[in-house]
Amino acid sequence: ASVEGIVEYRLANGLQVLLAPDPSKPSTTVNLTLRVGSRHEGYGETGMAHLLEHLVFKGTPTTRNPWAEFTRRGLRANGTTWLDRTNYFASFTANDATLEWYVGWLADAMVNSFIAREDLASEMTVVRNEMEMGENNAGRVLMQRTLATMLAGMAALTRLGGGFWPLGACVALGAGAVTLDSGTVAGLASIAGLLLLCGALLRQVLAAGEVTRARIEGAIALYLLVALLFATAYETLEGFAPGSFAGATALPQSFRYFSLVAQTSTGFGDIVPATPLARTLVTLQAVTGQIFIAVLLARLVSLELAARAEKRQG
Repeated sequence: ASVEGIVEYRLANGLQVLLAPDPSKPSTTVNLTLRVGSRHEGYGETGMAHLLEHLVFKGTPTTRNPWAEFTRRGLRANGTTWLDRTNYFASFTANDATLEWYVGWLADAMVNSFIAREDLASEMTVVRNEMEMGENNAGRVLMQRTLATMLAGMAALTRLGGGFWPLGACVALGAGAVTLDSGTVAGLASIAGLLLLCGALLRQVLAAGEVTRARIEGAIALYLLVALLFATAYETLEGFAPGSFAGATALPQSFRYFSLVAQTSTGFGDIVPATPLARTLVTLQAVTGQIFIAVLLARLVSLELAARAEKRQG
């Protein structure tokens, strides 16, 4: 398959290869993405995905010191870990021999890395330091607390009763949707999952009954989910049609930030929709954000007045 000059190949072992040629660049970049990350860790295994990423660079029987080889061959290489993926990448001056060596090293490292106990002990400290650096990053802390609040709100909604939607299944689908790759068909699946979850939560939040703390928490969770839904839509659109947003980076955080700014109508202007479809989506989100607050407040007030009237009659 080929889309906008990017050609996809599927190898017999299931490996997906994307080739994106750019004759204007004198360099080659190779990126290997494994669809496994921190969300696959079990209880007591926090940080293991990140730790394993580090250990892969500790050598194999045929390449004892990968970093020395990277330097000798002129590679700028590294790896990263995220919720749903681990990737290893390198950029270097276009050269067939270097390309062949690096792809060979990746294949070797994925199967034959030492993963030695002594390396485990030393890298544990490095990983812990990197985690502490993240704890000092204001943007990352904000995102973690936002997601924690959102998920707490969704859990609280299960106590509202009503039984209109199978919330347990919806929450699982929504949580999975957050971590899918956007910019692909999987991005559309993410949007569908988030739409389903938002619909379930909206029905519960607006259902008849008392105005409780759980209902307020659910409304907050729904508002944040709407922002996440539009962020996924923006990222997916940018993946299908690069250049839809001026000033945005390829990082998901860029679109999440922009989505929250658009939904609250803050409008910093550092990221700008550059196509008619992008502008339509942003306008829709800005209007949705304002209407949501107005409708929610009106509904909560009416529920509270109805509850008070019922108590007076009783």
